[in-house]
Amino acid sequence: MCCRWDLVAGGKLNNMSSSFPTGATICSQDMASSVVTRSLWLVVCGSAVFALLRRRKRGKGYRHSVVHKDIISQLPDDILVSIIARTPTRSAVSTSILSKRWRTLYKSASNFKLCCSDLLSRCTLAPHDSDFQLIIHRLERFLQLCSGSKIISFQLKICLTKSYANQFEQCIYSLGKLGVEELILHLSCCTKPSYLPFSCHLLSELPSLKYLLLGTCSLLPNLKSICNSLQILHLTFVTIVPGSLECILSNCLGLHSLSIRDSHCPTKLCFHGPDLQLKTLIMEYCEGTTEIEFYASNLATFEFQNLEMVNFVFGHVPQLETIYLSFKCKNIMSYVFGKLCEDSPRLKSLTFETEGGFCQSTRHMWMGIKTFCILRRLDLSVYCTPETNLSALTPFLESCPLLQEFHLDLRNMEYDQVDVPRKPVLFLSRLRKAEITGFCGTTNEIEFALYILKSAASLEQLRIIRCVKYYRGSGRWRTRSNTPWSGVTRERIEQRLQDQALSKTAQLIIRHET
Repeated sequence: MCCRWDLVAGGKLNNMSSSFPTGATICSQDMASSVVTRSLWLVVCGSAVFALLRRRKRGKGYRHSVVHKDIISQLPDDILVSIIARTPTRSAVSTSILSKRWRTLYKSASNFKLCCSDLLSRCTLAPHDSDFQLIIHRLERFLQLCSGSKIISFQLKICLTKSYANQFEQCIYSLGKLGVEELILHLSCCTKPSYLPFSCHLLSELPSLKYLLLGTCSLLPNLKSICNSLQILHLTFVTIVPGSLECILSNCLGLHSLSIRDSHCPTKLCFHGPDLQLKTLIMEYCEGTTEIEFYASNLATFEFQNLEMVNFVFGHVPQLETIYLSFKCKNIMSYVFGKLCEDSPRLKSLTFETEGGFCQSTRHMWMGIKTFCILRRLDLSVYCTPETNLSALTPFLESCPLLQEFHLDLRNMEYDQVDVPRKPVLFLSRLRKAEITGFCGTTNEIEFALYILKSAASLEQLRIIRCVKYYRGSGRWRTRSNTPWSGVTRERIEQRLQDQALSKTAQLIIRHET
């Protein structure tokens, strides 16, 4: 077995070469020990660098009682750069005063992070008006010092008013010349953001840019040239001027992932383009939008969270396989198993939240249920009400003939129904894994769990969990602890569910936590 780990300038461990014989056992502890040893050595060296800086600042009149050997200067440049890369940007630049050899070493670091406090040389939560000129001047000076070097990642969190928009654009031009690949811009760090304008044409000035996070600004449409490098774009707390997104989508031909969070958007959004490569679209709590139209032949994942419903027009989404929808305390069962099912026939994974007043409209919903022909996974979070009857969910499950995994999360399921109608059992022939979280132990819940056990002929596992677990978007899951079951309740759950499974190989797991 041969494995070599090298430290790259960005501060990450990079597996440069590895080869393992078939069936070989990898000794992860040995590798971890080697990595830890190397990291500790870098920490020691870093401490020595800071000691040099402190000794320099004490002045010429300071005398040491003990003469120390300068081992830092004997280290090769790549090790010194690795140490510098792990220090704050302000400290990294400060190393340039140590000696001629150190003067330009910090330029070889590929990751930089700056904020107002760094540029003003003091801690500040809200810069004064007189500080803005100093902020932009020192930012320009820093980028000039980096001239001729290569910056991979640059993070900037500063406050500027709109009067400095032109000077800020010049800084973007400088970053483009430095070959920046990852750019994170938060254009406000105070409580009263000015929403500095960011014109789309600046993207064409960043020819190496692959990842952009743009926060607290105003996005303006003005991109006329093609930008092939940008792949991932995150917009957060951004005012999106009409035409801006269309401008980006039609000119950033390599863009495959777009997320928009806590932003103000135009009333109607349209995601389309003749060469649109967008595969993932995530929108969370965006104000102003009432309709979203899709003509995206490559879109595979769509996630949407909002307080109010919007109108989705899925004009052409042949590759759409994953959807997550969340509208707080809205009953969207009829929409999901009606119009959404018709608009997205290729869906394989569906996650959504709904209000649980099923009894009031169940008969009406049953009449309009469509079939998700190839849906494999269903995650459903229900905000329970006194009218919630879980048996009303059975026709929806049965409209997913190829369903393999099902997760039901119950919130506030504290209401028990003595008379829970039993539905005739229809087999869920493909269901292999099922999980019910937020399980209180009511008759309502137990009867639904029995339905799963007696209907799933291929069931491998049913998990009954007391704590809540729900999806929050962007691959994030959250859990919330609940009061543990009493001994009587737990015993009742076990007695009712044990040995009830149709599948002979089904495993029943009853736990407090996931």
